[in-house]
Amino acid sequence: MKRIVILMILLTMALNSWAVNIEVRDDIPPGLRSRIEKLYPKVCDVLGMYPDSFPVNVLLFKNNKELAMALDGFLFHEGAYDYRNNTLYFSASNVGDEVLIHELAHAVCYRYAGDKISLKSQEILAGYCQHTLTKGATDGSKK
Repeated sequence: MKRIVILMILLTMALNSWAVNIEVRDDIPPGLRSRIEKLYPKVCDVLGMYPDSFPVNVLLFKNNKELAMALDGFLFHEGAYDYRNNTLYFSASNVGDEVLIHELAHAVCYRYAGDKISLKSQEILAGYCQHTLTKGATDGSKK
């Protein structure tokens, strides 16, 4: 069985204050926790959605091939969010800010409104959020 790095992330949102609690079961890429802490409130601000709580599981795979295999071939980007088990999936080989923003936006939408926002609308909102938070960064850096 291929090695999977599992992170359990609990983000709690209450009265515009939030905290991130990460239980690390193996090595993670440097700075992943701080990137999530930095991006989560920005995603919420762009979407105008502030879930009461934000518990979410994160599965981090070695590469896109392992990620695609874990998702039964269902992979269009370097990440995915599955609302059925409240899990974000990422490839350690390519977990850039754009991917984090996009998938965090899916999770925020679902945690905020459940299935009241269609998947197509969530995709539009996630793309809008990704574009808004990364536009103008022509040198490869992100806002």
